[in-house]
Amino acid sequence: MTKEKTLNDYTPEEIEKARHTILRRNNYYQEHKEEKATYNQEHKEEIREQHQQYYQDNKKEMLEHDHQYYQEHKSEKTEHQHQYDQEHRNEKQQYHREHKDEKREYDRQWRETHPEASKILHQNNAAKRKNVEGTFSLEEWTHKLEEYDNKCAYCNTKTEDTPERFLTVDHATPLTRGGTNYIDNLVPACFQCNMKKSTMTSKEFFEGIDADKEEGVLVRRYISEHLEEAVQLFEKYKIGFQEEVQSNDSQEK
Repeated sequence: MTKEKTLNDYTPEEIEKARHTILRRNNYYQEHKEEKATYNQEHKEEIREQHQQYYQDNKKEMLEHDHQYYQEHKSEKTEHQHQYDQEHRNEKQQYHREHKDEKREYDRQWRETHPEASKILHQNNAAKRKNVEGTFSLEEWTHKLEEYDNKCAYCNTKTEDTPERFLTVDHATPLTRGGTNYIDNLVPACFQCNMKKSTMTSKEFFEGIDADKEEGVLVRRYISEHLEEAVQLFEKYKIGFQEEVQSNDSQEK
């Protein structure tokens, strides 16, 4: 990727030309602000569709650019946010105290109307509290779900077919083992598989699934090969159990 230019990379003439261009555009905007606002209002749906289509056509490049920009400016953004929080700490605390109930109700309604976005916000905040690197967006997660056809990455169960196995966000390499919170470390997993996987990596979990399947095959094969013997043992222990129950009943009487 081409290195971004700084102010020192431009000549005084180029800087002056850029300044005049910005002033000219700003003057034009101020003169036609009302006309532009009217046009945008009259063509709101058309403009929205154009933006959506542009995003769909350039989604991959835009996400890659955003991710690259975040990586290159992560320390600057973190420092700027930290400085802002420190400078406005008292104001923010005062605002939250005065609007606590309104904020709580707003958050509740937002979670109900935006369940997927709420899930992602929760995941990003949890990772942030653990000082884990990376965040992901709703668009990235939606694309990941489409990639897996809305199925669990481990058992291949589709949520709409089995509602109780609802999909969750799973970290292929767990955060506790050095995994990141970027989208390339995330897969959809049903609740049951996510709980069983626990702190295993995806590779370790898949190996466990294969081992369980192999063990199940061996058990079924053994039973089929020794079916007659198994039936005889079952009948023997069944008769013995019945005799023991009858004996106990007699003693109690």
